[in-house]
Formats: sequence, structure tokens, C-alpha cells
Amino acid sequence: MTGALSRLPAVAVIALAACSSEPATPEERVREALASDLEELFPGIDVVPATACLSVNATEAEFAALARERVDTTAVTRSIFERPETLTCLQANGVIEVMEILI
Repeated sequence: MTGALSRLPAVAVIALAACSSEPATPEERVREALASDLEELFPGIDVVPATACLSVNATEAEFAALARERVDTTAVTRSIFERPETLTCLQANGVIEVMEILI
């Protein structure tokens, strides 16, 4: 029993680290911001491929803006979403039909 108790602090630290709500890298913050914005702007969208399409079509400045904490990223996300390259990516990945967006 003592051996199990001696491992408890290490297990607790690992569990707390896994539950952290703070993304560890700028890339993770960007993915979280894009996913959150996409879910808000387009309920029901397939977030994983949509997030990938938007992240590869973001400029360096947009990527930096999305990576910042406590910044409203919705306008940045919408701007990236509306680009022809992004729409092509979304369509190619079966996320949307381009005509649905244009109507």
C-alpha cells in the first residue's frame, strides 16, 4: 500500500497536466481558435478538416493573431474562410459545397 501512495503525487501531476485548458503551443492555440470560431459561425461543420484548410491558408500575420490569447478571432477566421483557396480546400475535403457558401 505504501508503494501505491508514494506514486500518487506523480499521478496527480500527470492528471493535472492532461486537464490543462491552456494550449501548449501557438499551433494548438490557432487550432483551438479556428475550431471554436468555425463551430460558432457554421454550426454542424466538420471542424477537423475545416480547421486544417483554414490553418494552411492563413497568412503569417493571421496565424499570429489567431495564436494570441484573449483576442476576438472571429473576423480573422471569417476572412480566411472566404478565400477562394480555402473554399477549394474545404470542397476538396468534402466539408462544404461551394454553392452553399455563395448563395
